[in-house]
Parts: sequence; structure tokens; C-alpha cells
Amino acid sequence: MFSVCGSGARAPRPGGVGRPGGAARARGLGPGAPRHRRVQRPARRGGRPRGARGIARLRVDVRDFLAAARHALALADRSGSHAYAGLADAELLYRGDVLEDEPYAEWAVALREEAQAVHSELLARLATAAAERGDHHAEVPFRLRLLERDPYDEDTHLALIALLAGAGRHGEARRRHLLYVERMAEIDVEPSPFPRPDRRARGPARPAQRGRD
Repeated sequence: MFSVCGSGARAPRPGGVGRPGGAARARGLGPGAPRHRRVQRPARRGGRPRGARGIARLRVDVRDFLAAARHALALADRSGSHAYAGLADAELLYRGDVLEDEPYAEWAVALREEAQAVHSELLARLATAAAERGDHHAEVPFRLRLLERDPYDEDTHLALIALLAGAGRHGEARRRHLLYVERMAEIDVEPSPFPRPDRRARGPARPAQRGRD
């Protein structure tokens, strides 16, 4: 059983990653893979990076995340489910939006938007991979974090609702559906009805299909 307890939760790590050398083996990135470093913000004073050196370090760290993420995504395209650990490790390098407290810093806009887009792609691929593995405990936080990024993502709303309903978490599923309906109303999109439970299957319920005009 699982519970939707917030979007900050991290998915369980695949087996073996916690052992010495396990992360490198689980990633399967090979000797040609870029070296990863956690994306860290430079020391700040008065809400700004400390000079040109701090800004340069920030740019390098974000570029390291982008390189690692794209390598993991390319590997996932080639090897499918075997790349789950690599995707998860690349996602851990994302430490937050670039200068999120200064959203209008001109030099940071393009880099921030590029990193956000790649991070969202990582989350979507991880959610799909977790669903294919039947790991619903891991799938939930990925779906929640996608909705944190884009609260109007209808497919993610419906996938999360169906996942909760299929797991018997009917109260949470109903609450998520009400939130989904509210978000769709804000953009004048007709929402789908609450998914009908499929009692013959033990997996997540499928979202109900809309009627055609």
C-alpha cells in the first residue's frame, strides 16, 4: 500500500545502488559516460551569485546535469527497462530550478528552461518505467512531481487517479479527481469522469473514456 504524501518524496532506489560501486554498475553507463556531479548553487550574498566565479560554477553544474540526463535518456531508448537505474541517478543530479528566486535574470532564463524541460522528460520516463515494472510506490512520487511542474498535465492527472483507484485508495483517488476537475475548468477543458474500477484486474483502474459527440 502507498499514500500520496507530497511531491518531495523520492522513489525507492533500485537494488544494489547502495553498495560500494553499485551505482556505477546499476547505471550501466560504461566508461564513456560523462562524470556526474550534483548540481549545486554557488554561495549567495544578497540573493545573487558571488561574482563571475559563482555564476560560472553554476553553469558548469547545470551542464553536467544536462549531459548526464541526455546520456541516460539515450541509453533508455536503446535498452528500455534496463536503464531505470541510470535515469534515476541522473534525476538525482537535479537540485532545483536555476536561480528560481530570480526568475527574470536574463542570462539564466534559457538555461533554466532547458534544464526544466529535460528534468520533466526524466520524470515522465521514470514514471512510465515504474508503471511497466509494476512499482507503484515509485510511480506515485514521479507523477506528483510532474504535476508540480505542470498542474494542467491531463495525462498525468488521469494516470495518477487510475493508479490510486486501482490500488484501493479510493478517498485519495477521489480527492485527486476533484483537483483534476478544478484544473481543467481553469483552462476550459472538459474533464474525464472518474475511472470505472476493473475488479477482474489487480492493477490500476483504467481512466474512463469520454463520450463522443
